[in-house]
Amino acid sequence: MSIELSEAQRAQLGRAALDWALKYFAAQSQLPIYPTVSAKDLSSLLAGSLPVQPEDLTSVMADVQRIADHGRHNGHPRMFGYVQSSASFAGVMGDLIASAINQNVTSWRSAPAPTTIEHQVIEWLKEMVGFGPQGIGVLMSGGSMANFAGLAVALRASTDIDLNQRGVGALPGKPRIYTSSMTHMSIGKAASMLGIGKDAIETLPVNNAFQMDAVALSSWIKADRAAGFHPVCVVATAGDVNTGAIDPLDAIADVCAAHKLWLHVDGSYERSPRDRRTSAAP
Repeated sequence: MSIELSEAQRAQLGRAALDWALKYFAAQSQLPIYPTVSAKDLSSLLAGSLPVQPEDLTSVMADVQRIADHGRHNGHPRMFGYVQSSASFAGVMGDLIASAINQNVTSWRSAPAPTTIEHQVIEWLKEMVGFGPQGIGVLMSGGSMANFAGLAVALRASTDIDLNQRGVGALPGKPRIYTSSMTHMSIGKAASMLGIGKDAIETLPVNNAFQMDAVALSSWIKADRAAGFHPVCVVATAGDVNTGAIDPLDAIADVCAAHKLWLHVDGSYERSPRDRRTSAAP
């Protein structure tokens, strides 16, 4: 049995999938946002034995419809939960083309054109949000992995010790990461995965607008250093996922500069940094 499809089969499957997607985009605003089904019933509905032989196209598309019917419809105009936005049909087609090209973007040698495009997109993003030409970046799969990468960079920037070789146990003191009570849960997960540990996270109080107290932050850093701890970074929030609160980024940046400490901003809901001074309270 071959997993390869003939040219005619590819055309038939492609047209069926595209036709389904077009109908779904037209109908999703009329669908219930969330399915009314229990986990047990859904498991029974979608369960089946391991397929050994290929199914015909009609059966495959019926499976697609059944799965979609029991999913959450993020493109619904009344879907306001979570960070994920509605799908763009251009993005759907982009995913199709990207999957067809099937590039390995681990390095320029593996995927010269896509890697070059990634660098170009980063340059465009820098221009959009007001970063200077000296800024650098990398595209990540989502906010949680971006926070993980940000903390990994901050950890290595906090010391001249070769942590790749010696590990976090070689730090001159127990690590400290400064957050607020509104900081996203992915920061704690990142600290755990990096070997820093969740015990290293210091949670600062927030004001009535759910913003981090920059004055308390400065005092806390100073006291920790005097006690022999090793401050790694401050994690400020630019658009908390629960309230939309934006920390006083300028004041926090000043504190970090005074203490020569890395500032990581989790900006999933932030407006452009061009507007930062008007959106952050003093």
